[in-house]
Amino acid sequence: MMKEALSYKGNRIRLTEERWVHITSSHPEMVFLVDEVLNTIEHPDKVVNGDFGESISIKKIKGQEGKYMIVPYKDEVDGFIITAYITKKLREREILWEARK
Repeated sequence: MMKEALSYKGNRIRLTEERWVHITSSHPEMVFLVDEVLNTIEHPDKVVNGDFGESISIKKIKGQEGKYMIVPYKDEVDGFIITAYITKKLREREILWEARK
């Protein structure tokens, strides 16, 4: 399995089999959410700066009050998803991009 999504900068961001195994072994609730992970890269509510040079796409999960899909990734020419998870807690971070409301 290798899937791709386009970032807000227009870079192709890869989701490799190795990364998907990492994500789903740490977060088994993600097993059936591969399309939502890719959609969070392509259509985020906002993208924020991570602690180690990564970008983090954030998207509110519809129908789940106060829950967000979080997808940290390297936004470069040969970019890749680092991990993905669902959380209720959002940290205050520098906003790189935000969807128009």
